[in-house]
Amino acid sequence: MKNIKIITALALLAVAFTSPEQTKAQAAVCFSNAANIYDGTFPLGAVSKDFNKDGKMDIAFVSHDVFNFADSGKVFVAFGNGLGGFSTPLNYSAGVKTYDILSDDFNNDGKYDLAITNFASNDISILLGDGLGVFAPAVNYGTGHHALSLSSSDFNSDGNVDLAIVDGDSMVTVLSGNGGGSFAVIGNYRIGNSPQKIISDDFNNDGKADLLATNHLSDNVSLLLGDGTGAFSSPVNFGPVYSPWQVTSGDFNTDGNKDIAIASYGGVGVDVFLGTGTGNFGSVASTYLGTSSLSITSADFNGDNKLDLAVARVGAQGTPRYADTLSVLLGDGTGAFFHYPQDVPRFSLGVGIPSDIVKADFNGDGSEDLLVANNYDLSVLLNCYAATGINDFASNNEVLSVSPNPLYEETVISFSNPENMIHSITIRDVTGRTVRRVDNISGTSVKLDRAELLSGIYFCELLNKTNRKRLVSKMVIE
Repeated sequence: MKNIKIITALALLAVAFTSPEQTKAQAAVCFSNAANIYDGTFPLGAVSKDFNKDGKMDIAFVSHDVFNFADSGKVFVAFGNGLGGFSTPLNYSAGVKTYDILSDDFNNDGKYDLAITNFASNDISILLGDGLGVFAPAVNYGTGHHALSLSSSDFNSDGNVDLAIVDGDSMVTVLSGNGGGSFAVIGNYRIGNSPQKIISDDFNNDGKADLLATNHLSDNVSLLLGDGTGAFSSPVNFGPVYSPWQVTSGDFNTDGNKDIAIASYGGVGVDVFLGTGTGNFGSVASTYLGTSSLSITSADFNGDNKLDLAVARVGAQGTPRYADTLSVLLGDGTGAFFHYPQDVPRFSLGVGIPSDIVKADFNGDGSEDLLVANNYDLSVLLNCYAATGINDFASNNEVLSVSPNPLYEETVISFSNPENMIHSITIRDVTGRTVRRVDNISGTSVKLDRAELLSGIYFCELLNKTNRKRLVSKMVIE
């Protein structure tokens, strides 16, 4: 595409910290400095999918200037180039004051569609995708007053995607999808005051989708258990959580049950509730960060097979208005997260309020990167732990070898492949920038010539396409 904006990390902020309990794989996390893009688009919510089916992750985001009443809002779609950069965004109209966005397949054609909440027009907009990156004009469906956050799943077990929306009247509205892209309201449930975020997951291990919403002014969260027919139980509230904003779910203590982590706008950190697997939550742990947090997501960011947290934080009182940061809290697999203030990696963000955070692999290296919507611009942070070799995932010459190394003109990269799996090899420089990639390798070696590569240190990353196992080795060009 024309006007591709390549995001190149000029410097990597690699933060490593250890404690006696941590293994080496747990002991480091690395993200590039934020590349801030699309200044002045005022993004509020974002999502990432491969909208044009080219194998590269794209993004869509909704925006409106919260300080400009005349700005009704837009929907933007930008295509990824597979290196962490994105095209000039296309824009679409939706309702008034677009607020949140998600992507799913609403008409069962195998292509990603978009759903948007519209705060001022009290409805949602559905934009059906054609699989080439183009979306149909929005079709709107009424919801409660001031539609805020939304979540999708098959709530009534009919094979079609349904939606749940929280609104400014403290209601959850459930809409059933007909599999053709249309929706109809099938239920309303009152929860706590001023809900901000709703998610769907199976919290009682019955194989049916449940709902959980944060209640900003009630200082709690509401859990609604689904029965698989589209109906939900009366909400059960858990707390206290001081001014909860966003929430993410995952199995943080590896017991097979879904837990939740909550970002608190009025608090000074993150609260983690460990699930019992019965629709209840047991022990609660608070992670001190020192300032309010708004958005949160979970993934394994350092490759130790344990879920971590990424939290977008509002600048502390007394700092410049836009001194917002992203913190990465490393999980230990027991439900605890390393949280001492001096240990928490912080990455600067762009301009505005960090209202949403999205995880996706934007540069195709198998690691989860991050996108933060700052309500003025977007910040892209590329995960570079494999590229820097800081976790030593690799360098066992019996498994992955580079010879000769150092190299002058060419070298052979060899690896064991007893099951004849498909691999890819990515070469990165010391800034984490991808400088060469070879895909669809079915053998056990590949020859690499230096071509335009300058003298210096590089990292050779081997990725198994089947089980996503990664090996990394240093490579020197003289």
